Amino acid sequence: MEQNLTKDINELLLLTKNQNIINIDDARNTILKMKKELILKQHKYKIWQGTGKDKRWKTHLPPNHRIIAKPTKEALEDAIVEYYSNGQDQKCTLKTLYSEWLDYKALHTNSSNYIRRIDNDWRKYYINSDIINIPLKKLTPLRLDEWVHKMIKDNHLTKKQFNNMQIIIKQGLEYAVKKGLIPSSPYADVAISGKIFEKQAKKPAKTQVFLVDEQKKIEQAVYKDFYETNSANSLAIILAFQTGLRVGEIVALKYSDIKGDYLYINRMEVRKQNKKADGSWGKCKYIVVEHPKTDAGVRKIYLTKKAKKILKLIKKTNLKNGYADNDYIFVDEDGRIHIRALDYRIRKCCNIAGLSEKSMHKTRKTFISTLIDENVNIDYIREIVGHEDAQTTYNSYCYNTLTDKMTEDLLEKALCS
Repeated sequence: MEQNLTKDINELLLLTKNQNIINIDDARNTILKMKKELILKQHKYKIWQGTGKDKRWKTHLPPNHRIIAKPTKEALEDAIVEYYSNGQDQKCTLKTLYSEWLDYKALHTNSSNYIRRIDNDWRKYYINSDIINIPLKKLTPLRLDEWVHKMIKDNHLTKKQFNNMQIIIKQGLEYAVKKGLIPSSPYADVAISGKIFEKQAKKPAKTQVFLVDEQKKIEQAVYKDFYETNSANSLAIILAFQTGLRVGEIVALKYSDIKGDYLYINRMEVRKQNKKADGSWGKCKYIVVEHPKTDAGVRKIYLTKKAKKILKLIKKTNLKNGYADNDYIFVDEDGRIHIRALDYRIRKCCNIAGLSEKSMHKTRKTFISTLIDENVNIDYIREIVGHEDAQTTYNSYCYNTLTDKMTEDLLEKALCS
């Protein structure tokens, strides 16, 4: 940024001098003022005045968010301009840029889980790597190519793991371009061969879905827990088997989302955590956001007779118990329940049924796999579960829900009849 700006200034000064357009000193002062305004516009940190006894003007400076203070706002602005004009930002590395970029990334998502996952990848793959200490201007496509291929092999990364890991280096350098720290991203010229990724076998169906006989057992366990505790929240498990909803969507359901034979999905619960100054993460909070996980998540789902029966039983039970909270369906004496409550419930019911513990997400996989087994159109399935493409539905959610005996009987019928 600085070199291009200086070049433009010199060319303009030479032009005004040669053509004798205006006084050279006036031109220089005007251009320096323009330069100052440009630098201050690109300075991303807030400028504020202290309170109480300390009335100085303050701001942060990269790369470590250090605070500088001056007696007047004009003096502070001059210090900011001097900092960038002296090329201090040219020493920026991925390490010094990381916290700033992560804050920027957090502005573009409501999922603190996503940001925390990125931070975990930073600690796992980057923090002990020499690549983060190299000035951004000295990073070359070859250097990055060698580094990223070594990371893939040393850590035996699958394609999915790599795609998650590379977010930091890829988007971090794109952010550096936006800030004017580098003219273009050297990572853009790095090509990764798909042949070097670790191959990961698909997990066994019995660990990812509830088999047909397990579904009956878990349903019996749900009703047992319901009658013993007089809490309708266990019934959310049966509703999940009937709708394929994400657990965050289930706990954010309202009665007003039910319209005739359909359930309309347009909100979900997310876990919110803030990163502290020392790099640790604060206490987890649960909030409802008025949008689903993706654009495809805004959808309507047909309510089966069984689903309607469950919803009526939930409403009747909550009214009897005196539980209510802003039209939410799943509530207890403290108000709307959270994701953790349902994860606890399903694990409890698995134990009651004598089954290995499975999460609420496994009900969603079971729902999708069951519809595929019943030859429901794949595009319709994709639509009602809120996936953006059918490949996701097939690749990650299609499992055999039949027992070994049922599968063997099908093979006998298909091949020997």
